[in-house]
Amino acid sequence: MILFLLFAKTFGWDFYHAANNAFWAGTIPTGVWPYPGLLAASFLGSPVLQFILIAVLSLWFFGWVGTVFLSSTRVVFAAAFDRVLPEGVAKVDRNGVPVIALLLMLVPSLGIAALYAYSTDFATYTLDATLVIAVTFLGSAVAAAILPWRKRDIYMASPIAKYTVLGIPLITAASGLFILFLGFCLYKWLADAAYGINNKDSLIFMGSLYALALIIFVSARLSRRRQGMDLSMAYGEIPAE
Repeated sequence: MILFLLFAKTFGWDFYHAANNAFWAGTIPTGVWPYPGLLAASFLGSPVLQFILIAVLSLWFFGWVGTVFLSSTRVVFAAAFDRVLPEGVAKVDRNGVPVIALLLMLVPSLGIAALYAYSTDFATYTLDATLVIAVTFLGSAVAAAILPWRKRDIYMASPIAKYTVLGIPLITAASGLFILFLGFCLYKWLADAAYGINNKDSLIFMGSLYALALIIFVSARLSRRRQGMDLSMAYGEIPAE
């Protein structure tokens, strides 16, 4: 929020949107996307300070790239522990490195990265990546909102259980506000063409990935059931009598 206020005070939204439009139209004089950090660097009179600022800002990218694979391997681990994926996927080497889980993330990403870098059309398939990530967070927010009633024993054992807002559990109040915010974002992304991520081809591509994940889960559930395992117990479901 502080950054947004600084944007509005320093260069204003009209200038920022005009700069973005100029970039996508190919008429921007700087030749690069008007990232706020680059705009700030342009006001520095010293090339050395400009280089330091851009170099420091670039560190954010390298840190972010690492967390992408970290979070993905955690999902792979959880799926292996719940027997959705083969148990061997969660194995680590003697140094504690999850080699197999990393390879499951790294090898497909190489092909995706090559398509993104060298294909003229594939980049548009990723336009809705932020949108579908928001959908995932929306599901997590809904789960958090109903946790005090769905899994009361677990919730009451957590430190946050002692906090309420007008008699409503704090986690429900916080997630409720987040659900409203995400709902607004999803509506704007899908309904307003100005944001450029309501791309039909990208929605189909991202939807296909979700469908593939669902197929893997259903297949694993059926396969484990034939082996005498009930995966519903891993997800807190009440098995049918």
